Amino acid sequence: MSYDYDFAKKLKEMNKKTPYEAAWYRAVCVKKSPLTFSIIDGNLMYSDEQLSLTAVASAKDWKTGDEAGSILSGEGLLIVDKLAIEGTWYKATCISIAPLTFSIVNGRYSFKESTLFLTSSAGGFAVGDTAAALMSHDGLLVFDKF
Repeated sequence: MSYDYDFAKKLKEMNKKTPYEAAWYRAVCVKKSPLTFSIIDGNLMYSDEQLSLTAVASAKDWKTGDEAGSILSGEGLLIVDKLAIEGTWYKATCISIAPLTFSIVNGRYSFKESTLFLTSSAGGFAVGDTAAALMSHDGLLVFDKF
């Protein structure tokens, strides 16, 4: 092909993400001292300088096996908060409380049970409540009410 075509194709592909660049990951605490988390079924491990915690996450008492919502960036992992129930920001709307169900994008996508995750500070939702949420290949991570 021509130089212009090849250059345009490369520009277009620059913003494509791999499957491992999701907005958030479910991290598992695998060691308490030094605090170490793994993501992607144990394929990536983070501790010491590679691991950062938000103020909420650093105030938690982490135990081996605890799960957390995390964000992967470059060579580091940010632990956001502990998951209480086993990206791109969305305004999620609670559409049911039994079972707890949230929808995003004007009801186009719904999440419940195995695809819905809540941080430990999220809770007490009623139908119609809205919350900040992140979506990835694991499902929807709900932070707290707006």
